[in-house]
Amino acid sequence: MEHVVYTNDMNELISVLMMVIIYSLICIYILRRTKMSLFMHLLFFISVALRVSLTMIDTYFFYLPHSGADSVKFELQAYNLLIGYLDINEYNFDNYPKLIYYIYLLIGRKPLFIRAINGCLSLITGLLVYKSIFKITDDNKKSSWGMLFFLLFPQSMIFSSIILRECLIVFFATFSVWSFIEYTYNNKTSNLY
Repeated sequence: MEHVVYTNDMNELISVLMMVIIYSLICIYILRRTKMSLFMHLLFFISVALRVSLTMIDTYFFYLPHSGADSVKFELQAYNLLIGYLDINEYNFDNYPKLIYYIYLLIGRKPLFIRAINGCLSLITGLLVYKSIFKITDDNKKSSWGMLFFLLFPQSMIFSSIILRECLIVFFATFSVWSFIEYTYNNKTSNLY
């Protein structure tokens, strides 16, 4: 399958800048919320660098496993919704292209940014894993290893670097587990909802 060229060079430059900004903000947020050793910080930055590298490889060079047809289809349908080839009121194929469409309404067609959102969702999911393990064990080392195991897991890296819905699904499943753990320990009904 041939690679799709999405946009012009200036738009890609803006997309890369947006990706760097969103990754930087999420990394700062996560590092402020965790207490990891220097070695764990290094592994965390390696997981981020691998996500960014895999995103660039899938975007510009060759498709990663599980990428290609579906990710191109989702993005193209969102773009067709954006330019009016498809009517948003009659579109009922899938909700993920609609989500991408709404993001495109705000920022324009920037598929690289959609991939960055997936990558950052994966990093936030890693933070939820950290917080869940820490709540249960009260051990930074175990929490850090759990988060890094998730972040360095090959499937996690691949799915956070392509345009598919898996990162959303994993995020919400992990968020549900974290909320249940919070409810169990704090007995707050808001966590249960």
